[in-house]
Amino acid sequence: MPEILDVDGSPLAPESIRMLEYLRTRSQEMSAVAIREKIRKAAEELESALESVSATEARLHPVAGRWSIAEVVDHVA
Repeated sequence: MPEILDVDGSPLAPESIRMLEYLRTRSQEMSAVAIREKIRKAAEELESALESVSATEARLHPVAGRWSIAEVVDHVA
């Protein structure tokens, strides 16, 4: 099996490789209906989690160089 690399070209950590293997296995077991249901539930959970976040809070960068809440949501969407 070829080595799996991170976006910067470095080898992935063993726990990252295990996570990818887990996700690949789970995704192969899911039907189209199950995938749509999982997306629907995740969107509802995300919306619920963000109900109390203001627009200002959503755009904050509490850690320099890391994404804001708004950037993460835009990426997910």
